[in-house]
Amino acid sequence: MAEPGLSELITTTGRLRSKKLKDNVSDSHPILFAMDKYGGMQDATGGRTIVEEMSYGQNGTVQWYDGGTEFNMSSAPVLTSAEFNWKSLGGSFVITGKEKRMNSGPEQYIPLVSSRMKVLEDTMMNQLHSGLLGDGTSSSGQSVGGAALLVAKIPSTGVVGGIDRSTAAGTFYRNHKFATATDWTDGAINAGNVRRGYDKCINATTRGSDKPTVAVAGNDHWEYLMAALAAQQRLEDPAMAKAGFENIVYRGVPVVFGGGISFSGLSLVQNDLTYFFNTKYFKLVVHNAANFEMLEEVQSINQDLIARLMIWMGNCTLSNAKAQSVLFDS
Repeated sequence: MAEPGLSELITTTGRLRSKKLKDNVSDSHPILFAMDKYGGMQDATGGRTIVEEMSYGQNGTVQWYDGGTEFNMSSAPVLTSAEFNWKSLGGSFVITGKEKRMNSGPEQYIPLVSSRMKVLEDTMMNQLHSGLLGDGTSSSGQSVGGAALLVAKIPSTGVVGGIDRSTAAGTFYRNHKFATATDWTDGAINAGNVRRGYDKCINATTRGSDKPTVAVAGNDHWEYLMAALAAQQRLEDPAMAKAGFENIVYRGVPVVFGGGISFSGLSLVQNDLTYFFNTKYFKLVVHNAANFEMLEEVQSINQDLIARLMIWMGNCTLSNAKAQSVLFDS
């Protein structure tokens, strides 16, 4: 593909310029930041797969009794596991010996190697964030299985982590969903009913003090929430705000704006949708030896150039589906 402006070499070397690389590559990554901020990131050191152990049923032997009543001594399995495959993401860049030598000395306004490395990392971050929103089917199923799979609009179908949610045994592994077209008569979310819609989802996923740790709203839902709370004092999470993510705290749950610019053209959060995540149970597990790691440079045996590879390895996991919710209009 033809370069749209000045070449990479001219952009990074020589000529009087601002000496700062402008970012026209990275998208907004609110889910990645929110998961990191609210405990949704987990390191792993290895294993054939990623396994999440969980309880799934009541103990059926519990009973009221009087005196010498016999107890039910039948077997009562209550534990199971969900299993998730490792997913890998990677990219590369090359630099010729000529470029490396030209981009040195006092003429090196912007380091070419580190600049290409930064663009590679930003591009991979865009892909990872898109995967966090996806259902795991992109790239022929090689992508991570994200929110569209684990916090699904139709949670009574599909196999997640080896658990078939369409069966009676899999009902415990279905997330909460609220579709405005079918689950009430108030119509699509607007400024007049957005708080009630949010209340429905928060209430359905609260267990004592255990409730959603973060919500991520698409453009329309965010705008309606802002309008609904315009006349009230609005609180925000200062850490999210400091990182540049617009947010508001509603009923103790930070709500993050999930839209914005998409340089990559990859999907951001759907405009008429809000996810409510409890990051105690919705995790992004990352191998600690492949967390945007740069591999050693490789010198070509028959060319004057070197190549560098960057890799990431992990997947999304879910250990409590009923603690997650999705609110959507379409």
